Amino acid sequence: MLRQLIFVVASAFAVSAADHPSYPMPEFTIDLDQPADQRWNHVMAALKPDIMKVMDWLLGIVGPGKPMHYVAEPLRKAVLEANSWDSEFLDEINGVAKALNTSVVNAQYAQLFYEFGPLACTGIVTTLPNNGTVIHSRNQDFSIPGLPEITIWVKFVKGGELQYQGTTFASYIGLPTAMKTGTFSVEANTRFTGGAIDFETNIQVAKQGGLTVGYFIRKNIATLASYKEAISVWSNQLLIAPAYYTMAGINDWQGAVITRDRDGLADNSTAGRGLWVIAPPTAEDPDSWYRLETNFDHWTPVQDGRRLKGNELMKKITHQHVNLSALYSVLSTPPVLATDTIYTAQMVPATGYYTAYLRRLQ
Repeated sequence: MLRQLIFVVASAFAVSAADHPSYPMPEFTIDLDQPADQRWNHVMAALKPDIMKVMDWLLGIVGPGKPMHYVAEPLRKAVLEANSWDSEFLDEINGVAKALNTSVVNAQYAQLFYEFGPLACTGIVTTLPNNGTVIHSRNQDFSIPGLPEITIWVKFVKGGELQYQGTTFASYIGLPTAMKTGTFSVEANTRFTGGAIDFETNIQVAKQGGLTVGYFIRKNIATLASYKEAISVWSNQLLIAPAYYTMAGINDWQGAVITRDRDGLADNSTAGRGLWVIAPPTAEDPDSWYRLETNFDHWTPVQDGRRLKGNELMKKITHQHVNLSALYSVLSTPPVLATDTIYTAQMVPATGYYTAYLRRLQ
């Protein structure tokens, strides 16, 4: 089963985007005025059998005596000992465990899969040609059996008003994809740096207070007030694992791909490649009107089929004709749409538009 956690860029069949339909996903509201340990009860009740199938699969890898336990347990303990999850987040985890009739330890493992299992993704950020509105779309790919059945669109409300929203997996209370209207949107992509995942360093950074991906996104989408502030936080926060973050703001040309080492921007040199922003095209960079990220440093010549096909299609579209439908078409074309793509999300933080679709059913 360990091999199921190793990502291989999928080859694809030569078929059109129309051959890859989308499906609605369950939508839930999380009331932040409720006690933290009760907020997710209705989600767990609605999807418990499917959640437990995925939980059983996960525990078959990270549970005691299983292949990844030597990583998962020290990582879990390090996060807790460093107080990296606040009390509200811990209370929500406790509530999830109670609702699923499983142990708190098992529910804590469910919060760590980004840190010990790679997720492959594709994200695109660009602007509309007529008014400069920034638009953001992403695919999330992950080969865990049963995961599509627990993929959910979640809206977090307080005082009856929407605070932020995103797409996640039931029992994973962090957010891999999120948007706050009038502020920014963000997605996380695993960063493949060559070779095996450096679990030992992940554990050491966790002991130093590094944050987990889903908690980091949810905490900051809830509290930050601007894209500019978000760029600063995303560039500097200590994180357990390297990653990419594609972000969109609400003003002209507010869009970027952030390439992260654990302790800050990657390749933070005068080239500024760790913060890869969208900008009006120039002779030196005629494609700066969009940024497309998969799972490899954009300045390296990796032969990733998703990157190659995605860039080919974006260049054919041109900035003059780009819109959300065009981005959806790119993300629906193999191999950008991979055999393990779970969902596609589209976001416009300036207007509050957010939607997400399942791309496969098991």
